[in-house]
Amino acid sequence: MRVAINDLIRKAALITGETPPYMCSREESECATLTERLALEIELQAGKAVASTPREELTGWLPLGDEGITESEDGSALLPLPSDFLLLHSVRLAGWERSVTEMALPDSRTARLQSVKWEGLRGTPERPVGILTVAAGKHGVRLYGNHSHPPTVEEGWYMPAPHVDSEGYIDLPEATIPQLLDMIRTMC
Repeated sequence: MRVAINDLIRKAALITGETPPYMCSREESECATLTERLALEIELQAGKAVASTPREELTGWLPLGDEGITESEDGSALLPLPSDFLLLHSVRLAGWERSVTEMALPDSRTARLQSVKWEGLRGTPERPVGILTVAAGKHGVRLYGNHSHPPTVEEGWYMPAPHVDSEGYIDLPEATIPQLLDMIRTMC
């Protein structure tokens, strides 16, 4: 949902006890105004608000392509994530029976199990595993489980990080807005 940042600023001002028409303007102040502070806080907190909203309430998922996917010697695939990546909904490689919907961290038990000698503990097409990684300064997801060669994404969805665009709008899931405004209220 594309929302005007000025509308969010007005709502945030009201819940913090301010009256938007009485807030000073840039011309009236030598320092940063409350409007500017709220705009900054909205942009800084928007990603956290999206991440803390239940996944089933989020809208605005974008398709995840397989540009740049590579296969490693261990049979896993490394999928680079888009630069605006915030959350991964799911990813399924060709040859898998189901999607990966939960991503493990590199230092997790699940990640360590991917290098053990017992195949039954590693990712499989019936039970694939995804591990979030940072390689060459870029975010990616290492995918374990036998897949087609070369690896291709059959289905994948991700949530982009919200940013205020040049026209003064921010793209946020509607369910995130109350969470975002509550986060701002508790900060002020």
